[in-house]
Amino acid sequence: MIPQVYNFNGPDHKLDMVIALLCMGLYPNVCFHKEKRKVLTMESKAALIHKQSVNCSNLPQTFPSPFFVFGEKVRTRAVSCKQTTMVTPIHLLLFGSRKVDYVDHVIRLDGWINLKMNPSVAAAIVALRPALESLVVRASKEPEQITEPTPLEEKVMNVIRQLCKLNAGRHNMEPIGVAGFQTRRPPREFGGMRGGMSDNGPPPKYFRGGGSPGWRGRGGDFRGSGRGGWGFRGNYSGDYGGYRGGRRG
Repeated sequence: MIPQVYNFNGPDHKLDMVIALLCMGLYPNVCFHKEKRKVLTMESKAALIHKQSVNCSNLPQTFPSPFFVFGEKVRTRAVSCKQTTMVTPIHLLLFGSRKVDYVDHVIRLDGWINLKMNPSVAAAIVALRPALESLVVRASKEPEQITEPTPLEEKVMNVIRQLCKLNAGRHNMEPIGVAGFQTRRPPREFGGMRGGMSDNGPPPKYFRGGGSPGWRGRGGDFRGSGRGGWGFRGNYSGDYGGYRGGRRG
């Protein structure tokens, strides 16, 4: 595949879609950031962000969203999550969760992730799943035709692109800026890398695709039952109290 260049310090719709695909492929490997390196995985089990992760810090820190997907867990003296990528509640709702319930005035994903948002908005997002699956099936069966989507398919793709943005659903809230992507880790030396380092910083990072990503079908039902779980309430800006969903037309 052709190498891709991504903007890691600002808006990039291609990177937004890559993160969405990571959420789809890695779910249910989800953790919730508590403080410093501490996170909670499924069933509220304690773990740590791996020391080699760019998201790791022993200093107090907050992230624009407390949710992360991860590649694997390893156990040494403690359980650590490796290959962490920050995702938003909308990523989890649209690309990850297998069961969505409305319980006690919150949206509950798979019995353990609670989102405080308008249930009609959550139902509208979940209703996109059949259309999303149809696009994936068509791309698999007729890859040469996917470059010429129908008008309806183009509308669906545009809606999905908008929902994948980091600031989707943050109405009446301060938008997340570049500062939300900063890490406390000291910058690495890039002088020894091929291509060196310019006045504008390190050389651009590339993503080299490999293999064929699989697709696992998700149930798109929206139900009103279930108990237990914990969640994300209040302010979706590092205050980790809650997520208010919604989308302006």
